[in-house]
Parts: sequence; structure tokens; C-alpha cells
Amino acid sequence: MDEGARMKPAWKDSEALKSQWSQWLRVGGGDQPANHLNYIDSLALRWGAVYGEAMALPMAWKRRWLLRVAYTPFAVQQWGPVGSCDAAELKALVAGIPRRFTKVDIAMRQPQGWQAPTGWHWGQRGRLSRWESLPNHELPLGQSYEAIHTNYSKQCLRNLKKASKADLQAFEQDSPTLLIQTFQANQGSKYDVPSGYLSAMSQVMYQAMHQGRGKVLTLYGPGNQLHAGLFLIQSQDRVVMLFSCVTEAGLTSGAMTHLIDNAIIDAVGRYDLFDFEGSKAPGLARFYRGFGAKLVPYLRFQRYALL
Repeated sequence: MDEGARMKPAWKDSEALKSQWSQWLRVGGGDQPANHLNYIDSLALRWGAVYGEAMALPMAWKRRWLLRVAYTPFAVQQWGPVGSCDAAELKALVAGIPRRFTKVDIAMRQPQGWQAPTGWHWGQRGRLSRWESLPNHELPLGQSYEAIHTNYSKQCLRNLKKASKADLQAFEQDSPTLLIQTFQANQGSKYDVPSGYLSAMSQVMYQAMHQGRGKVLTLYGPGNQLHAGLFLIQSQDRVVMLFSCVTEAGLTSGAMTHLIDNAIIDAVGRYDLFDFEGSKAPGLARFYRGFGAKLVPYLRFQRYALL
């Protein structure tokens, strides 16, 4: 479409969008779980989207005192755009985010081949904004497991060897509540976990299981001691590692490496991508790359009205 004839971006609240949503999803974005209405509806929040001719960019919003804030909610790494994911139209949609939102902080898929500008920029009416590229790691599953396994790092292979000697047993009948509780007792005490994050994750996980798109994987050692747990959610050709937890025993047994390896074995031949959903943490990013995962950036956009 000629850019001069491009439809002017407009805003609609979620209820007014739902009749069009499936049409956009059929064009693109359906492989991301958070782009599906039932995923977002499980979070019970207010949201809407800026939309144009061929795509829509969703965001949640809330009031904070007298201000309105647009944001990407907890339990969502990247949200939208749904539709064509054309770079020119995405920039137009972002420029069309209503001025009533005095703070905007949203994350989204990056159009193929487009490098967002870096640094903070002053815009019209005293608005300060910036784009930021954030890391995600994905493992293509188009080969046999044996071929994928040959790209595992030496550290990954050492962890698998360690786990093979730890007498670990896999289980698939545990609940998301167990994962949340284990995370709180272990990782939760080490990291600054935002208020509301775990409750949002719980809502999403239970909803996904109810729809038959999510499952819990756990590993136990001798004495029925939990070592590690994962929650996987499926969406079209992608399986996403949405949530994980590991105990002190699991850190020494190589349990998380073993559990992810099991998940990859199960996913090969059924899905095209294994999505690790992160991470900015250097240690975690290195751990994911140890399975042969590739860096696939996504975008964050921030805007502040200062005047």
C-alpha cells in the first residue's frame, strides 16, 4: 500500500476489537500465546489497541492517580502486533498511541529486517520516547533431535551427564501452584519479583491447562524431593517455556538441563520452534544458548509526556 494512502491509526477498547481480532491473527502473530484473546482475558485487565489497515498493536492500560498508563502486563513477554507486522505501519501505530496515555511502556514483536532507532528522542508536545531491543532465545526444531543435540554446549552436556547419575524421575501431573510455591521458596527469595507477577502467571497457566494448551513438567530425585519444574504452553507451531523453578538440590543435579532436554525431545517433530522466553540476565542467556538457541530480539517502546 502506498504510505500516503495508509489508513490513519485509531484506538479501540478490547470489546470493540474482538470481532476483528481473529482476522488479524490469521495474517500473523498467532504463534505467540499472548496474542490470543483467551490468554489475555485470563488476566482480567483493561486493554485496547491502536489499529490500522492490516495490523493492530495491543496494550493494557490503567489509571494511576490522574494519569493513564499504557503497558505490557505481567506474564506477557511481547504482545502484538497482530496482522502483517510491517515496519512502516508499526511505526505509524506507535505514533498513533493516544496522547491521553502520559506513560507508555510496551513490548512487541520486531518486524523482520527492521532495526529500531536507539537512544531517547524528543517528540512533539514535550514527549520523550525511545525504542529498545530486548533479547529472546529460540531453538529451531526443523532437524532431528540427534542433530540438535550435536549443537549442545560442553556445559550442557556435562549437566546432562550429571543428571543421568542423579536418579531423577519425570512427572507430568503436578499443578502450577506447586511451581509457584517452589519458585517463591527458591528464586523468589533471591530476586526482586514485582508484586502481581506470580498471581498473573498462575492465572495464565491454569487457563492454558484448561484449554489443553499447557502442561507442567517436574523432576524428582530420591526421597521424592522436587528438583525442577517447567510450564510449557503451545501456540500453533511454537512451544514456549513460560515459567520455571529449580530447588537447591536441582542446582547441583543438573535437573533443569535434563528437564529442558526432555521437553525438546518431546517437541521435535511436533513444533517448529522452542521458545525460551528470555533472557536479559547474562547467565540465563548463556544457559539457553547452550541448547543451540538463537538470539531473536523483540522491541520495547517507552514514551513519557513531560509537559
